[in-house]
Amino acid sequence: MAETQNIGEMAKIMSEDIFCYFGWSKSKPEDQNWKCEDLEHNKKTHPADVVFHYNDPYTDTLNFIHTDLKSFGVSTLEKLELESTLTSLSMQVQCAEISDEWQKLYSGQETDYRIHGMLFIYNHDGQYTKLFTSKLQKVPSNIFNLPKQSKIYVLDPNDIFWLNNVASHIGKLLEKKVLTENYTFFYPQRKDQATIGSSKSATIDLLKSPFFIIEDKEKSCKVIFYRPSGEEVDEFIYLIDYLRHHQILEEGNSIKIFQLEQDQFAPTNFTTAISKCKNILNIKEPNLIKLLDSIEHQKIKKFTTEFSELEIGMGIR
Repeated sequence: MAETQNIGEMAKIMSEDIFCYFGWSKSKPEDQNWKCEDLEHNKKTHPADVVFHYNDPYTDTLNFIHTDLKSFGVSTLEKLELESTLTSLSMQVQCAEISDEWQKLYSGQETDYRIHGMLFIYNHDGQYTKLFTSKLQKVPSNIFNLPKQSKIYVLDPNDIFWLNNVASHIGKLLEKKVLTENYTFFYPQRKDQATIGSSKSATIDLLKSPFFIIEDKEKSCKVIFYRPSGEEVDEFIYLIDYLRHHQILEEGNSIKIFQLEQDQFAPTNFTTAISKCKNILNIKEPNLIKLLDSIEHQKIKKFTTEFSELEIGMGIR
């Protein structure tokens, strides 16, 4: 039993280590059961492993991420079915919306907020490399009886591996003074909304996107974490055009692009994309050409977190 508890604790530690770099905060308490308010759920209580929160830069509302933490080995993940787990999480979010107890525990005096659910599935032995797409496709959409503004998100082992490596690399950039503690995340303007610019928090939608941009005005630095492998020239052309369109390509900025899973031809494809962009976009301005040529494109050295069940059991971590 203690061994199972220690394995479960790994997911909690991992989530804390990751999300602190993305501007998320934890709402107390953790590992809390609270009364179910819906008779159709046929449950006395619902669990809350951990509830994170951050401010959404587009709506200026507080987003609570009601999180179900899972830590599984590869053998369990191979046969894992998601329907029952996601049904339970959907019930939790639905009930949290109307529960006075949940609101007293987590939202406090806040009145303008939204509650979302997140299934966080950590592979503690690091041996699961398959995509979760087929597992998610088997889940019927009619199980998600959610409040109008709420969503359910799944962070699978591959998502967590990616975000853990990004978080680790952000930590290294902070240590090397490439970034300061005042870094922010870039958000493009949406139609019919005022310009957002940047925020201290990365929304879960941003973290699930193919790439995101960190800005540091003190360092005049833009850091892009790019998740696709870079196997096509066109994907880098799109990225560069995106940077140009959103005025990221500004004189005086240093721009760094980091990849984790990189195709063997990605560096060549990136160089080719720079050349093609100059022609396609008819770039003639010398300073912009100089900036394009100065963009750093690097591969992140893979980082894997290893836990000691003994240390966790002793409360060292």
